[in-house]
Amino acid sequence: MKNKSKQNGFDSVFESVYNSIVKTKNYHLVLDDRVSTELLTFFLQNILDINNYYLLYKNSFIPAANKSVSLTKAQYRQSKYRALINASNLDLKENLFETIRLGYVGLFHKIEGFTKGIRKNNSLLIQAYDLDNEFNLSDYLNSVFDVDFLNPVNVHELNKIRVISNAVKHNNGFLQSAKNTRDDILNYIPNISLSEKICLETPDFLTDIKTIIDYFQHVNTIVNVFTMIYITEREGVLVGDFEEKKKVVVENYRKLVRLYCRL
Repeated sequence: MKNKSKQNGFDSVFESVYNSIVKTKNYHLVLDDRVSTELLTFFLQNILDINNYYLLYKNSFIPAANKSVSLTKAQYRQSKYRALINASNLDLKENLFETIRLGYVGLFHKIEGFTKGIRKNNSLLIQAYDLDNEFNLSDYLNSVFDVDFLNPVNVHELNKIRVISNAVKHNNGFLQSAKNTRDDILNYIPNISLSEKICLETPDFLTDIKTIIDYFQHVNTIVNVFTMIYITEREGVLVGDFEEKKKVVVENYRKLVRLYCRL
């Protein structure tokens, strides 16, 4: 029996974004309008980008860092000054840990670009759906979920990445004691040492990237679903059991958002 060919990565992401749109009421409004397709392109590009980031580290950067670590360990074993150098296993794996630390910096930049881009593209929503100029997507979602889901500080896993990134950028990889709970890394990684450089292993980092991929995809779905709900309510065409269905949809997504935000 022949093995099924692996799905093209671009196709997989496109279908994920596209399917989240076609499940919404009046989805043709997104696909038929030029301005609306700019929003589709925004989500496609960002979700493709974060998926490629994952593959870049998994298949290229981390294997290269591991190769470097192996070489370092071999040279250390053969060094006539080994006893004087007295390097620990953590010291010998520094190239890997530094690669991962810098990866967290790049990862948070992608998070910022995505969440800020949604706010920046608010005008596209207004143009595409002929909304009131005062309409603000982030404010609308905030009123639905009682939290700003587009602010990384409010999303548990995103904020963890922010704290790690800041430590790498501003304190050479060392964590600082936090003045508030939001910036306290111990809320996210309880057993981490504050007296040593951040040394996170490959599985932890790759899991964090996958979490961000899921977040991007969920935000894409939420933006499409709740924009359509807003439009339906604005038009006043509340057919049949719309209110009941809306109640179920809102409650399901509220649970998702609260899970992300640990509320």
